[in-house]
Amino acid sequence: MKIKAIYPGTFDPITAGHEDLVKRASNIFESVIVAVAYNTQKNTLFSYDERYDMCRKVLSKYKNVDVIKIILPTITDLVVAAVTYPVVISNGEIGADRTS
Repeated sequence: MKIKAIYPGTFDPITAGHEDLVKRASNIFESVIVAVAYNTQKNTLFSYDERYDMCRKVLSKYKNVDVIKIILPTITDLVVAAVTYPVVISNGEIGADRTS
């Protein structure tokens, strides 16, 4: 089974700390999804498209990392993410799926 991880966040902007976490995750997991979130409850410095583009540019050197756009938070999005990706990176920590 291919082990995947998802790292959701607003990345406003993406920082060296974010990149370090993605780099470490890319060495552990076969696939890492960086999910740039659109959150209407936050006033962001950069637009949704700018944040997405910055993440793609900064993380393009990691071949097993994909950057996607998501609209969060809805319970459905979180459940789909948990079912689809057995590992979730949250608040700077890599956490394993505890349901299996």
